[in-house]
Amino acid sequence: MCSLNSWLVVAGFVLTGPLAPAQQAAPPDNNAWKGRLYCMAAWARSANPEEPRSVQEAFLGAPSLLPREIEGLEPLTFPVDSASDEARRWFGQGLACLHLLWNEEAERAFRAVVAADPDCAMGYWGLAMVNVDRPGRGAYFARMAAGKLRPQSSATVRTWVEAVQRYYADPAADPVPRHQRFASDLEDLAIAEPNNVEAKAIFLRQLVLNAYRGGLELRSPWAADRLAAEITAAVPGHPARSHRLLLWMNSKPNYLADQGLLDPGRLPPEAVVSQWRFLAEAQGAAGRWEASAESMVRSVDAGIRHRKGWFDQPLLVPGFDENVEVLAGTLSLLGRVEEALSLARAMVAQPLPSTVVGTVDTDPFNSSAYARGLRSYARICIEHGLQERLSRYATDLPVQQVPGDSETVLRGEIEALAAGKPAGDIAWLSPEARLAGMVAAGESAAAELLASLPDERCRAFLPRALKILHHVEAGRTKEAMQAFDNSFRAAAGAADSPWLRSDGFVKLAQLRRVTGDWPLAPTPAANRLAKSVEGVRKDYLSGFPGAPGFVLPDGTGSETSLAAFRGRPVLVIFFLGAGCLQCVEQLHAFLPLGPRFEEAGIPIVAISSDPVEVLEFTIREERRGQKPIPFTILSDSELEVFRDYLVYNEFEKRPVHGTFLLDAEGHVRWWTTDNQPFMDPLWLLRESSRILD
Repeated sequence: MCSLNSWLVVAGFVLTGPLAPAQQAAPPDNNAWKGRLYCMAAWARSANPEEPRSVQEAFLGAPSLLPREIEGLEPLTFPVDSASDEARRWFGQGLACLHLLWNEEAERAFRAVVAADPDCAMGYWGLAMVNVDRPGRGAYFARMAAGKLRPQSSATVRTWVEAVQRYYADPAADPVPRHQRFASDLEDLAIAEPNNVEAKAIFLRQLVLNAYRGGLELRSPWAADRLAAEITAAVPGHPARSHRLLLWMNSKPNYLADQGLLDPGRLPPEAVVSQWRFLAEAQGAAGRWEASAESMVRSVDAGIRHRKGWFDQPLLVPGFDENVEVLAGTLSLLGRVEEALSLARAMVAQPLPSTVVGTVDTDPFNSSAYARGLRSYARICIEHGLQERLSRYATDLPVQQVPGDSETVLRGEIEALAAGKPAGDIAWLSPEARLAGMVAAGESAAAELLASLPDERCRAFLPRALKILHHVEAGRTKEAMQAFDNSFRAAAGAADSPWLRSDGFVKLAQLRRVTGDWPLAPTPAANRLAKSVEGVRKDYLSGFPGAPGFVLPDGTGSETSLAAFRGRPVLVIFFLGAGCLQCVEQLHAFLPLGPRFEEAGIPIVAISSDPVEVLEFTIREERRGQKPIPFTILSDSELEVFRDYLVYNEFEKRPVHGTFLLDAEGHVRWWTTDNQPFMDPLWLLRESSRILD
């Protein structure tokens, strides 16, 4: 235990004392930060990483951990302007991630390139390429790439850098001509280097993205497909093969089936999250909904495995919680209501991000698993006519009051839906959710909405059921009978939707002279899916990383281990010692709530970067009668535990702030690491109770 005032005394001594290590020559090792005002919190508050003025500012909101080699992902080869083997290796991995739209890992790899070789222009080119959605950062990195060009730079490097520089010349301009011009520039590069596979692949990537995300017309998808086939013939495992799925899924998805591109056996068992997600989307677009659900299970499962292994192999999983939401939506389309709702409930039970109130440009609440789960639960209930169940959502789900307008708006929308009010402009509702109310009310407007659904979507149980019931209601018995065939009855075999009990289906079954239950037995694929969905649901709820153990000294000469807390939760706070005024503010914020955390059965352990001698000083101050802090405070002056918990910027070789909530089994259930300390202990107390329950 130690006093807050004594920490303030130590802070003043470290920052102003005549023997402060900051005034001495810095040692040439990773401990050079010691004794200096190394906390970045004050600067981070005023800096703007979206419009950076320096490399440090540009990397402020960037990943802080060095990349790791990704199993199942072969690095690509490219003529990089660096003699460093390390720089070339990470550039190859960054390029592979770029093709998979795995921007988080791509940025880590490209940052490792410039860390290994600060003069590598292509490293900054890669950083510009992955920041299309953050144009201020992208433009800065493009300028940096141009600034690294030298007279001896090869013509290849120069043309690649100049192309991305032109793309970002005016990042605020109309994106359509910018995308078109960039594709044209990349086409020129591919023509100039006909033997460069990566030149072709990057050109293909831009063509596909222009059509898939940019809404631009691709004049000849067939020509692009032939280019993709040429690339994969040269490099069979090239990640650009996913571009073929994106190329056709919105226009001619059945072409993908005809070419055998929807076969999951084409992917290796260790395929990454993005590859399973792209396959699932393409399978759904082709009407193969059970296969799509199985591929989404593989994608979610891969994400869970990455989360569980975070401290051993930290990977930034792309769209992890979004993938769970997509899986729940696919199950709902298959009529598997309870499975879909159980996944929605599991999403709501996930920890909320440390910052739930966004800025003008970001909204961390709406992208959280919690918000996705609330939307999914409401959407599934509306799709299957479960308004009464939706009205109980606040007691059925582990909800909590979240600060900010986003949650207030979302809850208002859900409550309006539960009350049966018109859906209005609720953007997150599916076409089936809008159809459900129309069909139940016998509205003729349902016909127009049904006609807008692709035939492939109507192969799923839910939209097809709504279509059949609409025909019955409109008196079109012939059309209803045609749709009420054995393929639909087989799809109904694994469904548990309330729509199964509709009088319209009973009538059609009688007309077909079906005796007994009209749904056919579930298919083997449906039974297999049931088992795998239950597996990922359980893992999603429990698959959190195990906290690294530690044994650290305090200021009295005693040692405390993490194992001593086994069997009860614990909150672990990493702070940057007495020299960090922001850390003192954090301790001051947690001080009055320390007893309440203890009452909730959650003791607090604070781990300082200060040496034991500084903690001994605070003990002496405590003995003078000052009020002690009700925390266990330990010393990790060598930063070993900081590194074990990844509370460390591996690029800049300095510690950062971190807060970790561990459950009784030692799994990390909630955590945040940042340049700024976490400062909302009351919110965290409520969140801890919610997610631990």
